[in-house]
Amino acid sequence: MCDRKHIQVMSRLGHPLGIVFLLLFFLASTCVNAQVPASPRRIAELDKKAILITDINTDLQGTLVALDKATMQVVWTCTVPGEPLGVAHWKNLYLVGDSASGNVSVYRMAGANRGLPCSGTAAGKSLEFLFNLGQTQPGAPGFFQKVNDVALDVDLQRIFVVDTGEKKVKVFDNKGNFLHSFPEIAPTLLNPTAIAVDETRQEVLVSDFGDPSGSFSPTVPPRIMIFSYSGNYLGQITSDSSNASSYFSKPQGLSVDGSGQVFLVDAFLAKVLVLDRVTGAWIRSFGGPGDQPGDLKLPLDLLLDRATGDVFVTSNMTGRVEVFRTAGRVP
Repeated sequence: MCDRKHIQVMSRLGHPLGIVFLLLFFLASTCVNAQVPASPRRIAELDKKAILITDINTDLQGTLVALDKATMQVVWTCTVPGEPLGVAHWKNLYLVGDSASGNVSVYRMAGANRGLPCSGTAAGKSLEFLFNLGQTQPGAPGFFQKVNDVALDVDLQRIFVVDTGEKKVKVFDNKGNFLHSFPEIAPTLLNPTAIAVDETRQEVLVSDFGDPSGSFSPTVPPRIMIFSYSGNYLGQITSDSSNASSYFSKPQGLSVDGSGQVFLVDAFLAKVLVLDRVTGAWIRSFGGPGDQPGDLKLPLDLLLDRATGDVFVTSNMTGRVEVFRTAGRVP
């Protein structure tokens, strides 16, 4: 979204009409390609000031979009191929999962004409392709049946990817080499969607729809599965259909804070649930269904900013990223 505040200020200062028109033209021209999100999907932190989202724009083109945390204005956009889903950022590297090709591609921001074009503050730059996880070549069959979400442990230089098609979490090193996958033994994942890592505890949390039949009386309820980095099963948080507060239906993006609270967004209920990591007990909820600012409609992912306590949620059907300021702070 282009910021019109500068236009309003200059007009009030009494500048000649011709200069105002020139300013209008200049600001409009600099914002031509800085499109607001149309169909935001997954979300990741870019740095202290910005977040990243994957998006399918109004031209049905895959894009990687950087948004300012404070203003939620578009900082820059870059074109990406296919149907981008999972996203992660590490130094100057951008990891983007493509559910169409079955790849997680690794890019870096480079000069013009080195790769995929960018706009906004990244105008004159491009995303240069480096490699695919699993080292598959461009145009070759991807390493994943259906890549869905991506998470990083930066200190250990490990990349975790949810493959919904194979019902596995696949682990890679920072060079894109495959290390191992899990779970290999029961309990297995049935319909995994999103992932988060707890770097302090070295745990992986995976959202799972449970019974893939979609039954209203599922044999396995929706849940959050918890594993060690090596893939050992540690436990789960299960939806409680007998308790309205602890019930969730379509668990998607999730995050965990330093005190053991799990933040989970439910795509069907259109709200964020905060659950106790150990007991699974409901702590609180926020958000709710609707079309107005602050409402959620098919939310797919969330990001907890530990520094500020702000929680960012991608609302896919309203084309917005909603911000719940300080909602992630421990009461």
